[in-house]
Amino acid sequence: MPRQRVVREKLPSKKIRFDEERETIIRIEKVSDLANIYSSDKATISELKKNKYAKLKREDNFGAEFEIDKKHVSIATTKRVRGKNNSTESKCDS
Repeated sequence: MPRQRVVREKLPSKKIRFDEERETIIRIEKVSDLANIYSSDKATISELKKNKYAKLKREDNFGAEFEIDKKHVSIATTKRVRGKNNSTESKCDS
């Protein structure tokens, strides 16, 4: 019986990153005071490297993982308010 040939795909180089692969994952656990941040976005990685509270845990060709105290993590959202006509409007637009 002949052996089956395994086809291996080449891994993308550090310079090649597609839009779908530029993700940032923030994991916050209730039992720990630390948050883990994984990012494959070059700009986010550079920003986290400059942050004095973020500690680099691991970095490879695909991204980097950081550890940071939960109190230094904030997630900005757009706050919505109800207008007079019950339509939802952005606070910036009012």
